[in-house]
Amino acid sequence: MSEARKYINLDNNQIPTIIRNYTNSYNLKIYFKGNILNISKPKRMSTKKLMQILSTNKKEILDQFHKINLPENKEIKHWKTGEEIAYKGEKYKIQTENQADNHLTIQIKEKEHIINIKIPENINEIRKKKNNRSKHKTNTQKRNQKINTKTSSILEQNNKSTIQ
Repeated sequence: MSEARKYINLDNNQIPTIIRNYTNSYNLKIYFKGNILNISKPKRMSTKKLMQILSTNKKEILDQFHKINLPENKEIKHWKTGEEIAYKGEKYKIQTENQADNHLTIQIKEKEHIINIKIPENINEIRKKKNNRSKHKTNTQKRNQKINTKTSSILEQNNKSTIQ
């Protein structure tokens, strides 16, 4: 197996790709993993032929690439009870519950086709605590601030004494 990392230009879009050549392979596979286009091809298929196939399927590839790179895909998804999600090729219903623990728990019940998500009851308080921690100054920041105020007051006194 050999591997090449390249950028392919399709309609002025540079798409990062990984092209893998397999001696035992007879099929061409094109899929996205993250925002990287992965291509597995037989060694006997030329790069020119591969580029022809990519150009014929350009519309589908670009649609998938743009869908992956949308900013809304980077937002946090908040699941609600009753929503459906595809898991292992089948539809599963989401059930959300509150629990007393400070842990997030996800259980998959494959026989009933249910994904159970248990969320801590005080999740908003936990978020507030984490946000407040970032607002507070650390001891070294406080110490540096005291040193800066002391040195600035000493410099002011020296300036006053030299002026008089």
